Amino acid sequence: MSGQVPAGSPHKPTSATDGQTPAYQILAARVANIEPFQVVRIFERARALEREGRHVVHFEVGESDFVSAAPIVAAGVQALQDGHTGYTEGLGMPALRAAIAARYANVDANRVVVTTGASGALNVLAQALVNHGQEVLVPDPGYPCNGAFVEAAGGTPRRLPLDASTGFQPTAAMVADAWGANTAGVLLGSPANPTGS
Repeated sequence: MSGQVPAGSPHKPTSATDGQTPAYQILAARVANIEPFQVVRIFERARALEREGRHVVHFEVGESDFVSAAPIVAAGVQALQDGHTGYTEGLGMPALRAAIAARYANVDANRVVVTTGASGALNVLAQALVNHGQEVLVPDPGYPCNGAFVEAAGGTPRRLPLDASTGFQPTAAMVADAWGANTAGVLLGSPANPTGS
């Protein structure tokens, strides 16, 4: 790449040394429509307070407040010592996929995909299933990033308002009423984030 910006490009010229052009101006235009994940900002502030010596009780990220169990740590160390440091198969290690499938009734290991986390899985899922311009019903309240995954795939998240009367879960009737000709699907979680329903 020459560093030249083609005429008509939405990108503005930038360099790491000019000190004036924000980095976001070189990103794709669709990034401007994605809301920042506020939880990360709160988490970063909480960590800063901890570095100042303040005691913080974390309610912002979906992360355990305890360290991994000793057998898990030992297995990880052993795997590293045994040289398991390279890439795995694209869908995950076959033995792990088989173990996950065995934990659930009537699940074929060929239908199991191992990702680096739920966000990674939801992003891959949106890219695989949502066509440009389609909408996806997204429960609200819900995981804030769900809408961003749909938008990144070129779709439109359509909020499905929920409340305590349905246990913060959409009913079949709610989904049927909201479903339109351009609806690609509905994103459901159990337990739901952030309500736990």
